[in-house]
Amino acid sequence: MYRTHLSLKTDNPNFGKVMRIISGQFKGRKLYAPTDDRVRPTTDRTREALFNILGGEIVDSWVLDAFAGVGTVGIEALSRGAIGCDFIELDKGALSYLKRNLKRIGDSFETRIFNQPVAKFVENWNESDSPYELVFADPPYNIPPDSVAGLLRPTVGGLLVLETASQGKKLGGESFPDYELKDARDYGRARLYFLKPL
Repeated sequence: MYRTHLSLKTDNPNFGKVMRIISGQFKGRKLYAPTDDRVRPTTDRTREALFNILGGEIVDSWVLDAFAGVGTVGIEALSRGAIGCDFIELDKGALSYLKRNLKRIGDSFETRIFNQPVAKFVENWNESDSPYELVFADPPYNIPPDSVAGLLRPTVGGLLVLETASQGKKLGGESFPDYELKDARDYGRARLYFLKPL
């Protein structure tokens, strides 16, 4: 599932939808996403709320952007002071936009792109690898959030932020046995779970 986290407008059809980085070093810089209906926009309100809550925690952190789509969350994190980000994205169409968007912020960051399922990435995870200070996951809404949280647990060192649909029952801490549920907030059609590993 594609994810967009910045204001969208239609621009040059050769590039697709245009977004802008909202804050930080690259504030206002354009990013791009496909125009087809596979794109699931995350509203300005949700994206702004996410990074306001994270605040200074993003600075000097290593970030994992799982189900990265076109990379807007990871790139926003880099703009706000993260020192590096790994992106996991399976879809080759999204991947081409992700690579283009990374070029727009230059090569002063350490970034890696994994073109594979998230489950495969975790399967290959080495216990000697340092876990990420921040993991953001925006999986397709038909995947249960508790299963995604469980899958990603080996990679989470600091905080897991999990985006899912706001419709339906809000899950409690008992649904995330490997984590402390710090908060769960709804922003329109999106729900953010903030999870600290135990």
